[in-house]
Amino acid sequence: MKKILLFAVGVMAMCAISSCGGADTPASVAENSIECLKNKDYSGYVDLLDLDLEGKSSDEIKSTKLMYAGLLKSKFEETSKKDGDIKDYKVVSEEVQDSVASVKMAVIFENKVDTMNVSLKKDKSGDWKIQQKK
Repeated sequence: MKKILLFAVGVMAMCAISSCGGADTPASVAENSIECLKNKDYSGYVDLLDLDLEGKSSDEIKSTKLMYAGLLKSKFEETSKKDGDIKDYKVVSEEVQDSVASVKMAVIFENKVDTMNVSLKKDKSGDWKIQQKK
């Protein structure tokens, strides 16, 4: 009985740790990104971005990720002041063509409902990553 309980606790811990990690489908990555924003896990969101970090030192990578997390936090705090916190979200549609995808999300804030399109592409390792808007 102790082993079963210990196993169940271990599985729950792994799920909690990976709640804002990568995923297998574009829709699940888009959902994870909104979940990260909802939980104010800006570093987790940044990990889902398609950042060009190849050839950079570990210090440069860390600095770049911290910069993106700070910018995201600032931007999202502005949105939260105006629209309130995220209450819920759902995938409206998902279109996948080879290594690119578009996921339409409905995001329910305290003060409004918004739709957003999340553009994704597969990286070199085959993981879906969110493309940055330019």
